[in-house]
Amino acid sequence: MDQQDVTKDLLYLGFDFLNKGSSLPEVLEETHWGLNSPLPSLMYLSLSNNHLVGNLPEWLSQLNNLVGLSLDYNLFHGPIPASLGNLQNLTGVNLSGNQLNGTLPDSFGQLSQLSALDVFLYNLIGSISEVHFSKLNKLKFLRLSSNSFFSNVSSNWVPPFQVQDLEVGSCHLGPTFPAWLRTQKEVHRLISPMPASLIPYQTGSGIFPPTLSC
Repeated sequence: MDQQDVTKDLLYLGFDFLNKGSSLPEVLEETHWGLNSPLPSLMYLSLSNNHLVGNLPEWLSQLNNLVGLSLDYNLFHGPIPASLGNLQNLTGVNLSGNQLNGTLPDSFGQLSQLSALDVFLYNLIGSISEVHFSKLNKLKFLRLSSNSFFSNVSSNWVPPFQVQDLEVGSCHLGPTFPAWLRTQKEVHRLISPMPASLIPYQTGSGIFPPTLSC
C-alpha cells in the first residue's frame, strides 16, 4: 500500500508540539500526501496547542466526513470561514483561544449534528440571532464567552436545543433576563453576564444550575 492509499483512508489526524509559527496548510504540505482533495476520509482533526498561525483555510470545508474539529489555543487570525457550515457531519467544533475576528457565520446554524460549539475567542463581534441555531437541536455545550456578541432574537424565541453547559459571559443579552433562557431545563452550568439577582433560579425547578457564575 503506497502513502497516498494510507492517507486517503486516514480517519484521525493529530499533532503535538509542531514548529512554532507553522500555518495549517504548511503542516499538511510537509507530509507530502499529494491528494487532490485533502484527507477525503478524515473524521477527526485535532491540532490544539500547536502555535499554528495564519487564516483558517477554505479547504477545511472539503473534509466532508469530518466529525470533530479541534483547533483551539493556536494563533489563528482572520475570520471564521462560513464554508465550515457545509460540514454536515460535525458534532464538535472548538476554535477557542485563538486570535480570530469578525462574526460567527450564520451557516453554523445548519450543522444539525452539532452537540458542542466552543468559540471562546476574545475578538469576535456582531449579533447572535435565531439563524445561528436554526438546526442545532442536538446542541449540549455552548461557549460564547469573552467575545462582544449581542443578542438579536425575538422575545418569544424557543431554541431547538436543550443545553447542559452554557457560557455567555461578556455577551450582551439585554437589560432583562432573556426569555429563551427560561426554556433551558437541562442546564448544569451557566456563566452569564447577568447579575445573579436577575436570574430566576429555583431549587429543584431545573431552571438554573447548581454551578452559576455571573
